[in-house]
Amino acid sequence: MAEETILDTPRLLLRTWHDEDLDDLVWLHSQVDASRYLSRDGKPWTHEEAASRMAGWVDEYRQFGITKLKLVRHEDGRFIGRAGFSLFAATGQFELGYAIAPEFWGQGYATEIAAALPGLFFDRNIGDEFIGFAHVDNAASLKVLEKIGMRYQHTGPMNGLLARVYAMSRADAAVLATGAPCQPVSDQGTSSKFHSGVTRPTWRGPSWGAFLQPIGVHHATLSLSGCGCCRAHHRLRLRG
Repeated sequence: MAEETILDTPRLLLRTWHDEDLDDLVWLHSQVDASRYLSRDGKPWTHEEAASRMAGWVDEYRQFGITKLKLVRHEDGRFIGRAGFSLFAATGQFELGYAIAPEFWGQGYATEIAAALPGLFFDRNIGDEFIGFAHVDNAASLKVLEKIGMRYQHTGPMNGLLARVYAMSRADAAVLATGAPCQPVSDQGTSSKFHSGVTRPTWRGPSWGAFLQPIGVHHATLSLSGCGCCRAHHRLRLRG
């Protein structure tokens, strides 16, 4: 599969995989901290496991137009992890997930890409709802899911792990875009022009609407004001 940029946020690029990326994926998941909460035993992936996962993601992208994708930095093209959606076989739902290499933790990258992903999911009409889950002890990932506005559903076994499960529907995303349920706080931002003639806001906090670069949309107007509970941005208007 030829490399394609799927999503572009102020600091990150989400791109499709190609064969040369396997070493990066092995490097990411050979680290204990990056794999601890991904399976029951928490063991790092072997080379064969990483190759199998990447091949599965390539096939999934061909089938559904979305999958877990390669994540790199704008500034230097450095591979920092993976993010996206995969079909969770146990429930038949698409699941939002990401893994960031430990050396890049603490810089807001997980929140930035996680906040952008719902817009991609709904813009491509993949479905009307997706889930996300994290091990009950994985406080950092749980915080990200809550921060982007996902709704807590239940706690139970998921992929062999005791996890907190969250969901976001298309209707939830629309509410987050308007900011209706939240009390706004001052968080003024400015707009910046990026490639392809798309005007998007300078990032000031997680918001799927703030990062969305919809297919075929050439003008976007966003009124920016953060909301105290989920930092969602308000009144997104996109014009084709």
